Amino acid sequence: MDKIRGLFVTLAQVIKFATKTGQILAPIDQIEKRMTLCRQCEFLTGSKCLHCGCNMPIKVGLYVANCPLSKWVND
Repeated sequence: MDKIRGLFVTLAQVIKFATKTGQILAPIDQIEKRMTLCRQCEFLTGSKCLHCGCNMPIKVGLYVANCPLSKWVND
C-alpha cells in the first residue's frame, strides 16, 4: 500500500510543479546522474526499484521526483 501511496504522491508533485512552471522533465544530465546512482543501488532489479516500486527510467526523468532513500534528490 505504501508503494501505491508513493506513486500518487509523486504524481501529485509532478502535476503541481508542471502547473506552476510548465516543466515536467529533468535535464538530461540530471537524468543520467540519477540513473547512474540507481544502477549502483541494491534495490534496483532490471528497471524497477524494489524499495519504492517505481519504474526508474521513467521516475528519474521527472523533474520533481526524488529517491525515498535520499540517494538522489531533485536539484
